[in-house]
Amino acid sequence: VGWTQLPAFYWIGKQLRTNVEQWEDALATWQRLVSCMGYCTGSRNCGRAGFLGRPGMTPEKARQVWLRLKAEYLRVAAECGGCVGEVSSRLSRLEEARQPTRELGIRRFKARMAAVPKEQRLRSRLEVLLRAEDRRAAAQERRESYRQQLERKRCFQERMRKRRRVCSRDLTMEDLFAGL
Repeated sequence: VGWTQLPAFYWIGKQLRTNVEQWEDALATWQRLVSCMGYCTGSRNCGRAGFLGRPGMTPEKARQVWLRLKAEYLRVAAECGGCVGEVSSRLSRLEEARQPTRELGIRRFKARMAAVPKEQRLRSRLEVLLRAEDRRAAAQERRESYRQQLERKRCFQERMRKRRRVCSRDLTMEDLFAGL
């Protein structure tokens, strides 16, 4: 049996978890759920700002993400043989219990937005994007360097195999004159 889990702390205070029969199905389910979140899963460390601290995230966008994620989660639950009514009511209870924490996060978000001029927020967002691009470029360089290193190693091993073959056989005068 495979399972998937996806963070939904901002909305319900827990992770969404599914049980499926095969690992391949678990991966496919996870990909479906992650696609509903869009870019939200790419930002790792938001510090104390929480989910709304992700670059470009607003309370309205967070609500839209949750509606998409919840709908897809309910479809997955139905496909896995779960009772959609029970799952939906459980999610509603968890959402309701989490509402005060979410409202506090929204108040903090609005206070941060009011305290920081728009130019500074845009500059900060641009810096985040540039750092992410630098990380992607560095990772690509590391992959390319590793690929080249493997190629050099493969060529060296091939040369060594050829030398061993040449050294293991008896040399004739023709071999010596042929310029091995």
